[in-house]
Amino acid sequence: MTDNKRFKRFSEYLESAGNRLHLDIRAADDGAPALLFIPGTGAHAGYYAPFLDALAAQGFTVAGLDYQGHGRSEGKRGDFTFGGLLDDVNAAVAHVRERFGERIGAIGSSQGGLLTLYAAAGNGDIKSAVCHNAALLARDGIECTRAPRFFRATMPFMKLLGALMPGLRLPTWTYLDVNDVFRDAENRAAYYADPLTVKRYTLRAILSLAAAVPPAPLSEIRRPVMIITGDSDNVIPLAVARRVYEDLSEPKRLEVIEGALHMLFLEYLEESLGPIARWFADTL
Repeated sequence: MTDNKRFKRFSEYLESAGNRLHLDIRAADDGAPALLFIPGTGAHAGYYAPFLDALAAQGFTVAGLDYQGHGRSEGKRGDFTFGGLLDDVNAAVAHVRERFGERIGAIGSSQGGLLTLYAAAGNGDIKSAVCHNAALLARDGIECTRAPRFFRATMPFMKLLGALMPGLRLPTWTYLDVNDVFRDAENRAAYYADPLTVKRYTLRAILSLAAAVPPAPLSEIRRPVMIITGDSDNVIPLAVARRVYEDLSEPKRLEVIEGALHMLFLEYLEESLGPIARWFADTL
């Protein structure tokens, strides 16, 4: 356990669909609002430690989730369905609610931002949400790949291959351009060197991402949702985030960080922390 002036850090575990899932927790004072953090593609909660530390120092209890097959959680590495990940998020929300009370916010980065958006559409225990990036995957997913024309043309073949070989493992950079993800080469190297990051996803997982639809229309979300993104993000373009923002009902906010690329919470921590902390302070 790590002590800090504002929080204590420790691990907890919960069960979801037969898997033991890891939570990396920074607990603030009793009664503080609790935030569930959901990582991006291949990553785990500990990878975002500087951001989670900074968020907890603002007076929030922060619980970082390693969903199935990622980080320190059980499950086949990189083999999942988007629905299974969403079940993990909902199980973690229930755990955090039981442990820390009803003032619960959800925040996610990249793939985790999409999970946060979908969870907010179906889970009434989430009182407020912050999505780093936003897309409706069945509608916008191909537009967010490294080569949209190629993937649009080859999707029928990929679906056929997925039916025959669902466990085929492909590097995540098959559809994500590493040069669009990281601003700094040392951060890219650190991602690859981290033994807990997942570098390959099964074709089953990739195709489930491409087909995912939210549990309810975004216009029916009746809780505050902020979308935060960089105006130079080439992974999930700002135009896609704006389209999702227009789908949402009030209360909502679109926060655009000028000049920021994709790794918003690590490479643009100072610029993103203030708006996020203010949003949760106002809505929780």
